[in-house]
Order: sequence, then C-alpha cells, then structure tokens
Amino acid sequence: MKTKRLFSIVAILLCIVMLLIPSCAKPEPVEEPEKTVVEEPNEPAETETEEPNKPVEIEAEEKEEGEPNMNKKSKYEGKLFSVTGDSISTLHGYNTPEEVVFYTVEKREKTGVIEFTDTWWGHVIDELGGVLLANNSVSGSTVSVNPKSANKWMCACTDERTSTLGKDGKNPDVIMIFLSINDGGIPAKPAPESEEEKGDPTIFSEAYRLMLEKLKKNYPDAEIWCITVPKSDKSDRTHTQPYTEQIIKVAPEMGVRLINLSDAERYESLDGLHPTKNGMQTLGDAILSKISE
Repeated sequence: MKTKRLFSIVAILLCIVMLLIPSCAKPEPVEEPEKTVVEEPNEPAETETEEPNKPVEIEAEEKEEGEPNMNKKSKYEGKLFSVTGDSISTLHGYNTPEEVVFYTVEKREKTGVIEFTDTWWGHVIDELGGVLLANNSVSGSTVSVNPKSANKWMCACTDERTSTLGKDGKNPDVIMIFLSINDGGIPAKPAPESEEEKGDPTIFSEAYRLMLEKLKKNYPDAEIWCITVPKSDKSDRTHTQPYTEQIIKVAPEMGVRLINLSDAERYESLDGLHPTKNGMQTLGDAILSKISE
C-alpha cells in the first residue's frame, strides 16, 4: 500500500515538472544572414606611395646650345685615353718622364692648373666619361727631329715616344696629339721642297707622317685625334700657321681624325703660350665641340 502511494506521488511530481519546463526554457536567437560586402568598381586600393592613376614623371635633361652632344659621351664612356704633346699637355704627377713638366707644383698659384680636370686633356676625358691611360707629353717637345738635340724623348716621331702610350699591358682606345708649337721654334721646315727631302724626319710634315705611321702600327685599334693649336689671348700664332696647314693636309691622308681649332675661341694664357685654368677649359670645350659635330 505504501509503495503504491509512493508511485502516485512521483507521477504527480513528474507531471508538475513537465508543465514547468516550456515556460522556463529560453528561445535560441535566430542568426541573421551575413551581409556580403561588394567593392565599388573603379576604386583601386590606396597605397602609401602614389596617388591612383597619377603618371610617373621622367625628367629629361635639356641640352643647351653649344654643349657637347651627350650621345658622344656614351660612345667614349670607359674608354682609355692617352696623350702626347708638349708643355701645354703636362701636369705634375701625370707625365712620364716627370722631369720635363711645365705645370709643376710651383706654378699652381700662377696658372690655377692644379688637378687633372684643370687641364685641357683632363677636361675632355672627364666630360666624355673616359679614363686616362698614359701621358708622355714633354715640355719643349717637337714632332720633327731636332738636329741640335740628342734627347729622343724631345721628338714625338721617335720610337721612344710612339711606343709608350700604353700601360700595364693595356693599349689606348683614343690617342690625342697636340703638337707643333715648338717645331716653329727650331724652326723646322714645314714641308719638303723636293723629292729628295721626302721622308726626312727633320721636316715637320714628314715627321708628323712618320709619327702617325708608328702610332697606327703600335696601336692599330686606337682612334687618333690630330689637334691643331689655336690662337691665344696674346698671340695670333702666325709662326705656327705653316705647321697647322700641314696637319690639316696629313691627318686625312693618314686616315686619322682632324680636330682643327684654327677658328676656335682664343684661350686665356699665362704668357701668350701656356693656358691658365680658364684657358685650359676653353681649349677643352673647343675640342668637345668639334667631337660633337
């Protein structure tokens, strides 16, 4: 009897619990569908470096009238240059042999020619992007053989001078020749006057031709520039004119490049002959102008 009553009480309690459960349970929240974000067209993502759709500007160098053609610079970029000349082409620390240099340390204050780029040849090489290989210029040098001098370094047509424009096993790509002033000082005969005189190295035109023959043989791949001497602020160069005329004649005959400065601007000089720093720049610019033609 007690057991029956116990079961009745449990059943009543279960019914009460079942009635209470729906009212206590909390409904689960309904998730809203996720919104899809759509990017608007024609709006690229922003960057920190450039504004969208802004063109990249490339600055072009403007070439002023009279400046050397920069296309020429790329042609000679990295090329090896050698120089043969007289005192005008010397500079302390750059010449072989060193003892025959006009532009010494002592003359720096007077001339203003101190560094490589202060010289006409250094200015040209620097502007063209080249590299100096050798400079065997000698103060007082002539092209022709001077019967009164036994020093073979003083004559640019000798084997000693024509074979020393290379260095460390390298040969020059360009050889610049700037000579003739001292030939007028000997004075050397400008050109032969008879068949018997042809080939005589004491005669300027024959010595110049001999010099070019040796240079072409020793450095067959080099471009050779024959530069004539222009007027200075104190000299009309009348005594060198006959030699200039021979250079103008011989250079094309030998198939080398003529750089004729007869009509170039007069250069500033210390003494009518040796250029100051400003004079060197004038000479260098005149050569660069001819190169760019």
